[in-house]
Amino acid sequence: MRVHSVRQLRFPWLKTRSALSAPYLMARTTGGLFALSGALGATITALLPQDSPEVAKLYPVAFGCILIGIALVLWGRHLRLVHFELLSLVGTAMLSGAIGWSPTSTIAQSMSAFSCLIALNAAFFFPWLHAIVLMVVQGVASMAILGLRDDLPWWIGLAATSSMFIVGGTVGVLGRMASDADIDPLTGLANRRGFRRGLNIAIARGVRSGVPPVIAFLDLDRFKAINDEYGHRAGDDMLRQVAEAWKVQVGRDDLLARYGGDEFALLMPNATERDAVELTARLRAAISLGCTAGVAAWHPGDTTSVLVGRADVALYRAKQAGRNRTMLESKNPSVLADELRAALAQDLLDVHYQPIFSIPAPSRIVGIEALVRFPTSSQPDTTLDEAIRVAEQSDLIRGIDMFVLRHACTDAVALDQSPDTSVRFLHVNVSGLVLADSTYSEVVADILAATGWPADRLVLEVTETALDAETPSAFENICRIRKAGSRIAIDDFGTGYSSLSRLETMPVDMVKLDGSFVRSITEESGRPRLLAGIASLCAALNMPVVVEGVETAYQAAVLADLGYSLAQGFHLGRPVPAAELSRITPRGLELHQPSVPGAPLNGPVTRDVIHPP
Repeated sequence: MRVHSVRQLRFPWLKTRSALSAPYLMARTTGGLFALSGALGATITALLPQDSPEVAKLYPVAFGCILIGIALVLWGRHLRLVHFELLSLVGTAMLSGAIGWSPTSTIAQSMSAFSCLIALNAAFFFPWLHAIVLMVVQGVASMAILGLRDDLPWWIGLAATSSMFIVGGTVGVLGRMASDADIDPLTGLANRRGFRRGLNIAIARGVRSGVPPVIAFLDLDRFKAINDEYGHRAGDDMLRQVAEAWKVQVGRDDLLARYGGDEFALLMPNATERDAVELTARLRAAISLGCTAGVAAWHPGDTTSVLVGRADVALYRAKQAGRNRTMLESKNPSVLADELRAALAQDLLDVHYQPIFSIPAPSRIVGIEALVRFPTSSQPDTTLDEAIRVAEQSDLIRGIDMFVLRHACTDAVALDQSPDTSVRFLHVNVSGLVLADSTYSEVVADILAATGWPADRLVLEVTETALDAETPSAFENICRIRKAGSRIAIDDFGTGYSSLSRLETMPVDMVKLDGSFVRSITEESGRPRLLAGIASLCAALNMPVVVEGVETAYQAAVLADLGYSLAQGFHLGRPVPAAELSRITPRGLELHQPSVPGAPLNGPVTRDVIHPP
C-alpha cells in the first residue's frame, strides 16, 4: 500500500485525464475518426479484386465503423470517458480483424496504418496510463497478426507500430501543453481562460439550438480570514477541498472553473435559471465555508462580456444582501415578482406580529416582531424566505421593508395606547440590500417621526451575514441608527460564520439565537452545553438574548433554567394580526420543569430588557 501511494504521488500525471476530454468534443472527434476510417476502408476494399472471399469480410468492418461514427456524433455527448475507452478497444479489435482478413500483404500493411488514428484519439483524450496501455495492445496485435502472415517477415509491423507511438506521443504532449493553458494548476479545474472559451462555445451552441446557457459565479465567504489566520498553504488546501467537493455535484455537461482567487465559476449549458439556483444551494451545502453566488442566463443578443457582467452584478447584490445566498440577475419576468409588485402598489401586503415573551413563568409579552404577509395565487406554497429572495432580486425589497416599518410603527402606537395590550419593544427585520442604502437611516428617522413611535423602543433585526458583508454604507447606517437611540439585533445568530468572540466588537445591542440550537433540546437529551456557554458569554457582555424557535414547554423551561430570559416561538405564540395580540397568552410555561444534569445554572442573561444600548 505504501509503495502504491508513493507512486501515485510521484506520477500523478499518469492517471490525470486530459483537460480536453469533454463529452461533446470526444463525441465529435472519436465519431469523426471512426467514420473516416470506415470510409477509407470501404474505398480501399472497393478497389480490390472482388473474387477473394476475404474481401467480403472487410465490408462489414468498414460500414460498422461508419455507423459507430455517425452514432457517436449524434448521441456520443451522453457517454462517459470509460465508454469512449471501451469503444477504442472495439476499434482495435475491428482493425485487427481487417489486417488479418486482408487478401494481400500490401493491403494488410495499409490497414495497419489506421492504428495511428486509434493512438491519436487515445493520446488526445485519455489519461496517459490508459492511452499507453491501449497503444501497447494495438501495437502488439498489429505486429502479431502481420508476423503470422506467410507473405510478410515477422518484423514488418515495427514501422507501423513505431509510427503509432510517435504520432500518439506527439499529439498527446502537444494537446496537453495547449490544454494546460486553460487549467488551474492548484485545483485541476478550468481557469478563467478555459471558462471563457467554454462559455463562447456554449453561447454558439445556444444560438443554433435555442437552449440558453446559464452561468454562476461563486465566492467563498470569509476566505481571506483563513489565509490571514492559518496561512496561504491552508487556504490552498481549502480551495482544493472545495473543488473536489463541488466536482461530484455538478452535471456531466457542466464546466466548473476557478475564476481567480477564491472565486469559482460554473457553466451550465443545459440548465434553467431555477436549476442553477438550486445547484448553487447544493454546492453551498457541500462545503463547510459560506458561499455567495450570482446567477445569470444568456439571452439572444448577449455577448460573453455582457453575460459575465450580469452574473457579476448578481454576485455583488448577493454580497450586499448579506452573503451566503444566491442572487439571480434575470431578464425573464417572474410571476411572483409581478404579484409582489402589484400587492405593494395596491397596499395589499399585510403585517402580522409574533410576540416575544419573558421567561420563566409568570411570563408576559415584552416585544413583538413584525412579519410581512402577502397574497399569492400563482404559488400558494411559497415560503417567506423565497418571497424575500424574489423581492431582493426584483428591486422590490426596499419598498416592502419601508412598508413594513411604517405599518408596524403605526400599529405599535395604537397597541401601546390600548388598555388591552402594551408593546415595550417593536422588532422589524431589514434586508442587507436596504441597509446598504446610504439614505436608510434618514428614512427610518422620518418614519419614526411621522408615526410617533419612540426610537429607543425600535429594534432593527439584521442577519449575521448582512453584518459581515463589510459594506461601508451599511456600517454607517447602523452607527447613525444606534446613535439616534434605536437598537440593532443580530438575527438568526449561529447560522453565519462569525465566532462568538466577535460579539464584543460587532455593532449590535441584542442577539436573536437561531432556532436550530433549540431543536436539539428534548427530554432525552442531556444538558445543552453550547447553549449554556452562549448564555454565559452574553451575560458577561450584558447583551440581551432572544431565543427563537421555542416549540415545546420543555424547551422553554430548559432555556429558563439555563438563564435565558427572552424567548419566541410557536409554543409561546404564533404570528397574528395586531387586533388578535391581546388574546395571546403563553402556554404551559409552568409545566415540565426540568432537572437538567450538569454544572450549576448560570444567572439570567439580562436582568432588564430595557437596559440602554
